[in-house]
Amino acid sequence: MSVTIEACLKSDYTGPLRDTIPALRELVTGNYDTLSKGQVIDGGDIIGTLAEKIERLDVSDTSETKGFEGVATSTARIRVHPYKYFKSLPQTIKIPMENETGDCCPTVLMHELPSVQLAASWDQLFFEPDIKPNLLRFVTSILLSRWFTESSKLVDALFDWIHTQTGSAPDHFFFIMIDEVESIASSRKAAASANEPADAIRIVNSLLTSLDRLKCRRNILILTTSNLLEVIDTAFLDRVDLCQHVSAPSVVATYSILLSCMQELIRCGIIILENEEALYDYKMASVFKNVRPDLPSSKLLCIVEQAKGLSGRALRRIPLLMHATSVEDESMSLSSALDAMRLVVEAEQSSARLAVVTDKEVNLTAKVLTDQHYYL
Repeated sequence: MSVTIEACLKSDYTGPLRDTIPALRELVTGNYDTLSKGQVIDGGDIIGTLAEKIERLDVSDTSETKGFEGVATSTARIRVHPYKYFKSLPQTIKIPMENETGDCCPTVLMHELPSVQLAASWDQLFFEPDIKPNLLRFVTSILLSRWFTESSKLVDALFDWIHTQTGSAPDHFFFIMIDEVESIASSRKAAASANEPADAIRIVNSLLTSLDRLKCRRNILILTTSNLLEVIDTAFLDRVDLCQHVSAPSVVATYSILLSCMQELIRCGIIILENEEALYDYKMASVFKNVRPDLPSSKLLCIVEQAKGLSGRALRRIPLLMHATSVEDESMSLSSALDAMRLVVEAEQSSARLAVVTDKEVNLTAKVLTDQHYYL
């Protein structure tokens, strides 16, 4: 049995992070008999000298157990990962270029990790105290120039700077985040067959050679995102070590998203609990679904099953639409809110199905027009 705990220390703590591990482990084993994954221990609930140092403790991972009893701390292996957020704003860095043209030089945003601006954006991302992680973010639009042949030069300048930075700071670990990578890594074969400008091919060539140059660096990890995998150049895909498809949220994730939205509406007073039971987490809701279908958690779980296939953005939009449909009421009961949410989900699913049908009709029309030959 094992338990992994993320210990968020207060920003004014100045001591070595490693020095807090024994005291944190003793605090957990001495005050908590069991711990469950997802459990949060607020710093205000901690008594003793550590209360002045700890913001909160998050149980990020536990060994698999049956039921809801959690893991016994007396027999479990407790792993503690202390960290402290950097509250400084990301630094905007302008990449120097030789023979600068009228275009602006590319810029990147550099975050010191872990950054408070990116809090809760990941799970179980731990850093050794001796390593200084940094996140470099840039959008591909800054690398597309209106001047012929300049786009490839912008790519070269950016990656030359990255190559220099990673070499001059071996004690730093750099995460390079490239969003919408298909803009600079589109298929060269498709570009050539479509008579695209040669600059579109040059920029891909520059990207590939720049990536090959970074192979010698051991302190860099490049992350890219794209919604159009089919248009990306095969040579770029060959250089990708891990290609992870992110599908629509699962049932558990969907329930978590909608539950957090409902809890926020309850906190703000938009949803009023009128002698109704509070909403449970997914595990409890799945237990009571068939036994007590009248419970709010059971109703929410049914709505979650109806929302299968909706994206994360669409799910976050559902509570807003639910409140908008009941705009005449300043507040509503939890039961009324769930009924309104169910109607919104049905409408969203109908819109999604209509969009799919429309896309198929457009593609079919395009195929018919392509297959027909007109002789004038």
